[in-house]
Amino acid sequence: MAPKIDIFCFEKYFELFISLVETESKMKFVSFPSNTYTEGQEGYKDKIYEEARQKLQLSSWDSSKIGSGEIMRKVISSIKVHNNNLIKHFTILKFENLIKDTNNLIKYEQALFDFFRDLKNDEESFDILTKKFSRNYPLIAYLFFIKDKAQYMPISPEKFDSAFKKIGVPDFKTSRNCSWNNYLQYNKLLNEIRYLLIDKEIKDVSLLNAHSFTWIIPHIEKKLITISDKESARIIKKYQALKSKDKETIIRARKGQGIFRDRLIDYWKKCSVTGCAKIDVLIASHIKPWAKCDTEEATDVFNGLLLIPNLDQLFDMGFISFDNDGKILISHKLDVETLKIFGIQKDIKLYGLNKEHLKYLDYHKNNIFKK
Repeated sequence: MAPKIDIFCFEKYFELFISLVETESKMKFVSFPSNTYTEGQEGYKDKIYEEARQKLQLSSWDSSKIGSGEIMRKVISSIKVHNNNLIKHFTILKFENLIKDTNNLIKYEQALFDFFRDLKNDEESFDILTKKFSRNYPLIAYLFFIKDKAQYMPISPEKFDSAFKKIGVPDFKTSRNCSWNNYLQYNKLLNEIRYLLIDKEIKDVSLLNAHSFTWIIPHIEKKLITISDKESARIIKKYQALKSKDKETIIRARKGQGIFRDRLIDYWKKCSVTGCAKIDVLIASHIKPWAKCDTEEATDVFNGLLLIPNLDQLFDMGFISFDNDGKILISHKLDVETLKIFGIQKDIKLYGLNKEHLKYLDYHKNNIFKK
């Protein structure tokens, strides 16, 4: 089974990431390029790519130049760009020395020509490049990166193994595992992170931004600032110590599935507000959002309501909430016409409230409800 990012770990590290970035930049995080911290820390990679592409001068490549040393010199130039910390210095020197190997220069340049000109598929090229230039993962990944940054990312095996472990993929290793399948899976994981960041409404997220987010993860815990940050780190460690079955229970609760939904059905028996008893249309909704929950809160029956879809949507988006007596609270941002369309009446209320619900309702009123 292909490895997947653990959603719970991602959510918690995303919170820590936002806390770090906004504290360091003193500005709201909207996108990677617009934030002074992320641009200052990670923006150099875009510059490396642009400079490397200029140095390659691919439009001037001609098959007649194979064996002349010109192709190797241009590739070397694309590696020796300003501030390139994506490849270690001794690797650059080693690669640079290959131009002196006149017996194999034609083979080296043919491999590079076929690769950058797409004369062979990428899997075949990966195999050829590793045979010609050794299984130096950062070097091979860098060549793929400067060929097409929309699909391929540079790699630092130890750093990314550490990051993937933290976000719930401990069994996926890139260290000492330079292979096409491994590299393909590495880029798939980064693409999964990209889509998770898009779900968080971060603007214009590129694969390189996902790479930057993942690169920063191993450094986050060293820079924890607030008590909330430290609590999030504690929650992550507690979660990571759970058995797989318990983790699955928490993850499924994110979508109102599994044990969490069963518990809500057992408690409420019908819609918590309307009394609709058609269980299969009702949605198991968290009061305190799942992304903000710790391991206990994520599946706590008192942190959930069983709602018909229109109420669930409005509650989830903060357009309605409920006071401690269960009476509905309606945001001023909902006009009369919308209230009618959604069938919202000002006298409806939750029934069956327990005092254990109140702390979660207080959180919703103070943090989610659009007052």
